[in-house]
Amino acid sequence: MRLLATGSYSLVARTAFPFALVGIVSLALLPGGILEMLGMGFTFSHDKLNHAAAFAALALLGGFGWPKQKLRMIVFVLFVGAAIEVLQARPLAARDMDVFDWIADFAGAICGLAIAAWTNRIAGGAR
Repeated sequence: MRLLATGSYSLVARTAFPFALVGIVSLALLPGGILEMLGMGFTFSHDKLNHAAAFAALALLGGFGWPKQKLRMIVFVLFVGAAIEVLQARPLAARDMDVFDWIADFAGAICGLAIAAWTNRIAGGAR
């Protein structure tokens, strides 16, 4: 028995994915001062956890939206993470590039895809 219709949560995930992508990239590239003004400065002490959670969510949506494209999804998500780190090194972003942030992105993305694959398998979706 299927818990959810594969097409229904796939459509929701495909719709949510670009919004999550834009949100993650935007937050990652906003200068720290603006984030503090928005009340998000407290999260800096959990930087690696923030990266892992953001990329887990992004990969989870990708895994639900395109369940047969796991390799492409992980490559895309990791490219986004690397691009963010390179862009954070630019003076305009007023942020710091950190290879450990990218490693946290990778760990989160792997977890997100694993959860999506497991959920798809249980729900009877694509493997």
